[in-house]
Amino acid sequence: MNENLYMKKLFSELEFLTVDYDFKKQMFEKYQIDFNQKIVEFLDEHPVIKEEYDKIVDQKMPNPMSEQEMEEAKKNISTEEQEEIDRKKKEIEDALKEDEYAENLEKRTFTEDPDIKRIYRDIVKVTHPDKIKKESNERQITLKQYYLDATNAYDTQNLYQIVRIATLLNLDIGDLSDENLDRLEENLKRLRQETKQIESTLVWKYFEELRDDIQRKILIKQFVITFIQNNKGVNDKPMEQDPFNF
Repeated sequence: MNENLYMKKLFSELEFLTVDYDFKKQMFEKYQIDFNQKIVEFLDEHPVIKEEYDKIVDQKMPNPMSEQEMEEAKKNISTEEQEEIDRKKKEIEDALKEDEYAENLEKRTFTEDPDIKRIYRDIVKVTHPDKIKKESNERQITLKQYYLDATNAYDTQNLYQIVRIATLLNLDIGDLSDENLDRLEENLKRLRQETKQIESTLVWKYFEELRDDIQRKILIKQFVITFIQNNKGVNDKPMEQDPFNF
C-alpha cells in the first residue's frame, strides 16, 4: 500500500471523527441539562413520586451548612490560622506548578519525537513571522496562528495536531515511524469508542432516537421509577444510580 495514500486516509478519518466527537460531546452536555429539566417537570406533575424521589436524594446528599453555620465556622478560625492555611495552600500550588514545569521540560528534552520535530521544522519554514512578511495581512494572520498552534503541539509532543497543521498547509508529511502510525490508529480507536459511549447513553437516545412525545414521557417515568426502586430503603449504601450524572 502507498504509505502517503494510507496516511491521507488515516488522517481523513481522524479529522472527521474528531469533529464528530467534539460536536456530539457538546450536544450531549446540552442534552444532560435538558434531560434534568424534563425530570424536574415530571416530578412537579407527580407529587407522590416526587416525595419518594426527594427522600432518597436527601438521604444520600450531604447536609449543606447553612449560611449562619458557615459564618460561625469562619469566625472560629483565627487570623493566624487563616494565614497559615493560605500559606500552605500557596506552597502546594507552587509545588504543583514546579512539578508540571519540570515534567514538561523533561518531555521536551528527553522524549522529543523525531517525526514531530521534522514536521514542526517544515511548518516553521512557511509560518514563522520572519518568513511571511510578503504575504497579505489576512494570510499573515492565518499563518501566525498555524505557527502558534504548531509550537504548542511541538511543546506538548502532540503528533495528531502537528500532522493536522502540516496537512492544512499542504506539506508533505513523509513517512512516519511504525510507532507513530500505531499512535494515530490508537487515537482513531479511542475516538470511535468515546463517540459510541455518548451514543449509547439514555440521554442521547432520548433526544436523538425518540421523536414521539409519548415515548419520551414514558422513558422519563421509567427512569425515575427505576431510580426509586433501586434505591428505596437503602440507608448507608451508596446510590446505585445518580439521578443527575449520566
